Amino acid sequence: MGLGGNDIREIENLRIPYRPYRTSRSYKTYNVRAFHHELLIFWRTHHMSSRLSPVLFVVLCLLSASTIIRAQNGHGGPTRLLRTPTVSATQIGFAYANNIWVAPRAGGSARRLTSFQGQTANPHFSPDGRWIAFSGEYAGNFDVYIVASDGGEPRRLTWHPGADMVEGWTHDGRSILFSSTRASWAPSGAPRFWTVSSEGGVEEPMSIPRAYQGKISADGTRIAYRMNNSWDEERRNYLAAKTVRYGSSI
Repeated sequence: MGLGGNDIREIENLRIPYRPYRTSRSYKTYNVRAFHHELLIFWRTHHMSSRLSPVLFVVLCLLSASTIIRAQNGHGGPTRLLRTPTVSATQIGFAYANNIWVAPRAGGSARRLTSFQGQTANPHFSPDGRWIAFSGEYAGNFDVYIVASDGGEPRRLTWHPGADMVEGWTHDGRSILFSSTRASWAPSGAPRFWTVSSEGGVEEPMSIPRAYQGKISADGTRIAYRMNNSWDEERRNYLAAKTVRYGSSI
């Protein structure tokens, strides 16, 4: 059964209103279920008023499905929203679609390392490139996890109810640096730096009383960091540098 001339003219004259839907990441996309719901309402209304043919309705469904696929795939362009990259001697790691991925530095296909439900953030390669530490929101809050860079089961290292955000590694690759508001007496919970062994164990606070984002130098003698977090990450902020000594006091 083909399309008649009336059907062709009816398709050309149709004007289905498009309403963008906003997700938690604040960018426009199509909500498939809501779009289908509106299409069904449109079909019932239009069918009762002008007896829209079933063939025309099938064509509308196919057109809407192709539009949704193009919108979700970025019109065939490159993958978007690759976040927080980290680089080793041979690989690039990044967060994408709530998981941690790695790809060869020389180019090639990306490989997913995690597949749990929940957010992941701040991947960081160990100095030797064998491990990736990251923050995972798998149990209601962000904790520190570690996974082998060639794949395997992620291992949880922290268990505090507050958010533990990975910032990097110590220069010797034995411990992971993270920021957390735990043990803070400030009314707003000011973060500070902590370390935890890559083998697991008790978390140790660093001597810096307040720190948010930072990195330890390759020789382990200095650290650059932001003193406080902000509701607006784009606002002006200042870095501080401090000489640190490793041992039981950090």
